[in-house]
Amino acid sequence: MKRPITVADAIFAGGGLLAFLFSFFGFLGYRGFDTNAWGSGLFPLATIPAILGLAAVVVVALDLFADVKLPAQVLTLNWKQIRMTWGITAAVIMLAYLILDKGSASLQFGGFVMLIGAILMAAGSIMSILGKGAEAVNLPKSSPGSPPSTPPAAPPPPPPAS
Repeated sequence: MKRPITVADAIFAGGGLLAFLFSFFGFLGYRGFDTNAWGSGLFPLATIPAILGLAAVVVVALDLFADVKLPAQVLTLNWKQIRMTWGITAAVIMLAYLILDKGSASLQFGGFVMLIGAILMAAGSIMSILGKGAEAVNLPKSSPGSPPSTPPAAPPPPPPAS
């Protein structure tokens, strides 16, 4: 691992993973029939948040785990700015589907989870731009059921008696 994952990275990539995975669930439905974000009539606009979510996961994984050196800038944008455009674009598209006049159709479970994932992508990328959530996520090093690798910290001494 090149560097520990930050809170902002985890929120951004976690939202992207949600948006991508739940794009295969029912996105829009009408009277018991539903279609996913990749279905006829919804492709390509409904798939854009899913594709951006997959890109978010890939870029964060490459940045954290691989020895891939991404360029510092693409055109005039740095990677924090690119991530922010991905997150905000995905969130705006999903919010548009939420308020869209769909007639008798309605947003289904997959669409709502994609909306949540897109909002998380936007939130994580904005946190990163603002310098918030830069602390590392404390991931456990040991398997469940095994003793912790470091002993717990001793409690602080009691205050002096007056």
